[in-house]
Amino acid sequence: VDVVGLGAGTIDTLQDMKISAIAYNSGAAPSEIGPNPYSKYKNRRAEAHWQLREDILDQELMVIDDPDFVKEATNINYKIDEKVLQIEAKDSFKKRMGFSPDVLDAAVMVNYARRNSSATSFAGYSELMGKKSRRVEF
Repeated sequence: VDVVGLGAGTIDTLQDMKISAIAYNSGAAPSEIGPNPYSKYKNRRAEAHWQLREDILDQELMVIDDPDFVKEATNINYKIDEKVLQIEAKDSFKKRMGFSPDVLDAAVMVNYARRNSSATSFAGYSELMGKKSRRVEF
């Protein structure tokens, strides 16, 4: 659950109901140093986006054949400034593209949870990341 904004109440409610949920805060500090020894991630959002990219390129994941995901994933920008990898801000993406990268955000969060949690299954994961799939380069 994205705990920024409305998600904070959602995670609290789920925990009160004893429902297991994984909190994701895109602005939190990254848990890894960076995509290579000479750079680092600006925040958890950059880390999680890069992890999804690497998992797809390494063929650890197959991507759903969804035109929205493909359009979003192939149009998000990144930059490395002062050896810090940063993903394009969501507001900038929305302004440039005319829509929000919601499907990509969902895939990024699910993959981050998959990589960084002891949970053994994720509701909706196979639907989001795998049944009708094809490889996507970005």
